[in-house]
Formats: sequence, structure tokens, C-alpha cells
Amino acid sequence: MICQNCGFNDQKKMSTTQQRKAYFGIAVKVLADHYGYEKNTMHKALAGAYFGFVDVRLGDMVIKVPDTTTGRTTKEMKEFFEYIQKIAADRGINVPSPDQCPRDNP
Repeated sequence: MICQNCGFNDQKKMSTTQQRKAYFGIAVKVLADHYGYEKNTMHKALAGAYFGFVDVRLGDMVIKVPDTTTGRTTKEMKEFFEYIQKIAADRGINVPSPDQCPRDNP
């Protein structure tokens, strides 16, 4: 939401370290372990399924690669995590919410 008084845009707040840790440490790990893929492969599959693909040109060759999670807002990453939980649940897989998991000790 954009504040009419000062112009602050809370939708532009970048994803947090906690969100990235939850994404890679919970969502990606649970699905990668379940399906037997490397975490990086699962990450690319999930990112592509949700954010789509972009074209990378190598001379006359075009390669489609998953759009990145880098630079996403906190809102986008929250919605992405919820999407992953839903598609996992539809397949009988529990991806716990970050608040259901113990935090790392400092």
C-alpha cells in the first residue's frame, strides 16, 4: 500500500533474510527431498512455475530460464511461499509455515 501522505510503498520492501531462509530451508528442501531432486533444481522449477521464464540470448540461440526470486518484495515472497504450500498440499505433502519451525540459534 502506498501512503498518501509520505509516499512510502510497503510493497517495495525487499524480501527478508528470514523469508529466503524459509524458502530454501523449508519449502525447497521439503519438495526436493520428497521428489529426489537437488535443491537448486527444485528452486528453478518452483521459480519458473510461479514467476515464469525469461529469454537469455546466446547469439542466435534463445534459452528460456526461470525468472529469479532475487529482488522480489516481501509480499511477493510471502505469496510465492503460500503458492508452494498449496501445490504441495494438493499432492499430500506438508510444507510447514516458517513460524511452525524452530528458529536458528544465534
